[in-house]
Amino acid sequence: MVDGVRVTGSEKLSRRISRAIRSIKNKAVLAEIGTYLQGAIKFRTQDEHTDIFGRKFKDYSPGYKMFRQRKGYGTEVDLTLTGGMFAALRYTATDDYVRVFFGAGSSRGTDTQHPAKAFYLQEERKFFGISDEDVREILRLYQVNIGGALRGR
Repeated sequence: MVDGVRVTGSEKLSRRISRAIRSIKNKAVLAEIGTYLQGAIKFRTQDEHTDIFGRKFKDYSPGYKMFRQRKGYGTEVDLTLTGGMFAALRYTATDDYVRVFFGAGSSRGTDTQHPAKAFYLQEERKFFGISDEDVREILRLYQVNIGGALRGR
């Protein structure tokens, strides 16, 4: 008959678990996720021309398409005219969360212009959000950081 189980190294294990928990609530990890999301939204929208569900964007209206052609802009839907809105795509990270948003632009009067434009564009073409692929990548980033914390890195 066994009297009991003896656990050794419990302090070391406790430190590793505490480090893993801190790595979950870590500004650097959340900033990495913010950088990833910022890039993923731009890439998906401007390069792949798809929404958060992987669907191709609905075509521009014939009148708007003609306007873009006359002005020398592309006619494939990428939600970009001058590039100002996507240039204003930002993120902030704290130890508790990351926030991705459209901030002030580089020209006068854009403090509300870019968020309003993004809101309007979102109505018809869901480009601003987190896709299933994004969720998988965010989980992978957490796993890498938690694994490193458990290994003492």
